[in-house]
Amino acid sequence: MDPDSLLGPAAPGAEDPLGLWAACHRRMLDHAATLERLADHLTREGVDEQAAAAATRVRRYFNEAAPHHHADEEEDLFPRLRRACPEDRVLTAELDALTAAHRTLDRHWAELDPALASIAVGEGAALEPAAYIAAVREHVAREDEVIAPRLHAALTAADRRAAGAAMAARRGLVPPA
Repeated sequence: MDPDSLLGPAAPGAEDPLGLWAACHRRMLDHAATLERLADHLTREGVDEQAAAAATRVRRYFNEAAPHHHADEEEDLFPRLRRACPEDRVLTAELDALTAAHRTLDRHWAELDPALASIAVGEGAALEPAAYIAAVREHVAREDEVIAPRLHAALTAADRRAAGAAMAARRGLVPPA
């Protein structure tokens, strides 16, 4: 059994790539909130079993699932949206900025991950996740507010099928084409 299935409904699959994308955003925000609670917990309680378990979950998500999500955007969703709206310079600039923000998120994560790795094995470490949490929340909000409506309006059924197949393959849910 997938332990994340106990946390709520399963994410949509390849048949609904935009639903899968939105579900990833919800999970990113959920794990950012866990990271925030973990920092508070460490201040009050120090490293204990709860802290180690939370650090393990957060690390698993941001080391495994989040890179798939960024690849979904950079390889499947954003390019299709660019092709659907080739004359929209404002959209192009927004997509460029969001793609660049992935590198910022990666840098913030690279600073946090070693501390979380220590916490996950029961060792103390200084954990300062505020910048990362703020960047995740801002990034997701921007994509939800600006990009999601454009994706829903612009992607054709064929675009959605192709993106869904690629996103599923990235996760090992179907054999790569």
